[in-house]
Amino acid sequence: MIPRHLDLGDPRVLKPLGTITMYFKFLEEDIISEVKAIMNQARDHYDFVLQLSERACQDETPTTLIYIAAAHVWHLSVSFKRR
Repeated sequence: MIPRHLDLGDPRVLKPLGTITMYFKFLEEDIISEVKAIMNQARDHYDFVLQLSERACQDETPTTLIYIAAAHVWHLSVSFKRR
């Protein structure tokens, strides 16, 4: 459920813009599966970035997953600065 104070321009709302899936062509299938699992669990884009970041901070995390998490944290911070 999206809170009333959020509009469609809010970076926390998941929209099919390809900001997550654009990385898939560069990733191994096991990484794609992990990212898709996090996407399915996330309530919105903000929650996706939080869950992905938590996963990236665990031991034995693949470097590519850490990179994707860092890129999404950066994207989210830039989106909020523009508001």
